[in-house]
Amino acid sequence: MKKLLLGLLFMSAIFINGTAVAQEVEATPLDTLNASVLEMKHDIDVIKRIKTSGYIQTQFQYGDSTGAAQYNGGAFVPGDDKRFMIRRGRVKFVYDTPLNDKGISTSQFVFQVDITEKGISMRDVYGKFTDKWIGWFSITAGMQNNPFGFEVGYSSSSRETPERGRMSQILFPNERDLGAMLTIQGPKTSNWHWLKLEAGMFNGNGAPGVGGMFQISIK
Repeated sequence: MKKLLLGLLFMSAIFINGTAVAQEVEATPLDTLNASVLEMKHDIDVIKRIKTSGYIQTQFQYGDSTGAAQYNGGAFVPGDDKRFMIRRGRVKFVYDTPLNDKGISTSQFVFQVDITEKGISMRDVYGKFTDKWIGWFSITAGMQNNPFGFEVGYSSSSRETPERGRMSQILFPNERDLGAMLTIQGPKTSNWHWLKLEAGMFNGNGAPGVGGMFQISIK
């Protein structure tokens, strides 16, 4: 009798447990719809955090002699002293991670290309990572502007003239370089946001010996 009761209890436990598992696994159409909506909302939020921008600058040059050398835009073709060209055709994508509970975006990824009649070339490919506690310290690694002076990193879409000064063209012919940079700057909500310190180490694509940069800038 005891064995029969134990057997019945065992079978009942198996049946109840199997029924509970089946009920947990089985999803209603409403649950499936809610899951799909949540997944779609997440995808839309990711897309909304991707910012796209760009601009085009066309240029006409007239040289004092045929085949003249130029710092920016490349040398003239032998026998030519004038030309039209697309000086810059930029397309830029920026992705920022969501703000944390302290209002800090801890990661930023930037990708920018230059599209001209000469082809497509990469300009910016880097990631910027900010500390999640106070938002004062950032490390930027990849292809980026040299942190030297104010002119190199100042966009040609905002300058008074489309070209940088001759000294910047000589020292930094490509403006960008591969390396890593440390930035110390207060968040935008801080009273110390105007103070910016940058220090970086780069491969050096300009004059010999220009490989490491250190800059203190106040804006």
